[in-house]
Amino acid sequence: MPDSYVYTGEEGKNELRILETLIADKDMTPEQAVKQIVDLTQAPQAHSRQIGDHCYYTARSLMSTAASTAPDEQQKLVAFFHELRNKTITDPSTGKVREHDGRAIWTGLPTFGYTFADDLNSIPGM
Repeated sequence: MPDSYVYTGEEGKNELRILETLIADKDMTPEQAVKQIVDLTQAPQAHSRQIGDHCYYTARSLMSTAASTAPDEQQKLVAFFHELRNKTITDPSTGKVREHDGRAIWTGLPTFGYTFADDLNSIPGM
C-alpha cells in the first residue's frame, strides 16, 4: 500500500492508537481493544462529538492498521472486527440501542461500508 494511504490524522488518533497498540503489544487481546473502543463510544466526549465521526475514525483506523500490518500478523485485527460487531451500545438515558445512519452501534457497523469503499477506491490500481 502507498504511504499516503496510511491514516495519520489528528482526529481519530485515539482509535488509531488502540489498533496500533493491539498489533504492537503481543499481550493485548482483541477483547481489550474492543473494550477501549466501546469506552470511547460511551465516554461523555463521544456524545459532544458526532458519533458518526467516532464510527468513521474506528473504521478508518482499522483499514490503516491493516494496510500497515503484514497479512500473517492481521489475525488480531480480524478478531477485533468480529468482537466489535458483537457489541451493542445503548443510550443510558433511554435504554434504546444507539444508532448512526440507521444502523446499530456496533452490531450494524455504521460507516464501515462506505469508509472501506472510499479507502479502497483511493488506492491506485484497485
